[in-house]
Amino acid sequence: MGKIIDQIVAVDTIQFNGLRFDKENKTDAQNQARRQAFKDARYKAADLATLSERNLGKALSIIDSTSEASYQAPVRAQSFVKMSDASTDVPVGDLDVYYYLNVKFGLY
Repeated sequence: MGKIIDQIVAVDTIQFNGLRFDKENKTDAQNQARRQAFKDARYKAADLATLSERNLGKALSIIDSTSEASYQAPVRAQSFVKMSDASTDVPVGDLDVYYYLNVKFGLY
């Protein structure tokens, strides 16, 4: 991969702005991330309810603010691999899936 990138950027008319790695089917990862996001929201809300000497009610509204831009391949120094004679390093590693929810709970 590094050799291919080196050849591409050697062409004057081509601008290369980096690589983006993704997974074709993220359904399972998205579902798991969404469930965890809701559990986290409920846990934090319950803690705040306890601190305010109230009881946590049902979720009143849920806003899903997740978008495609939230998938990021982490770039860490130790995750770079030197590809043979290529001068370009290619990052390898895990693909993190993020899910963002805004949940409003009732209190009683």
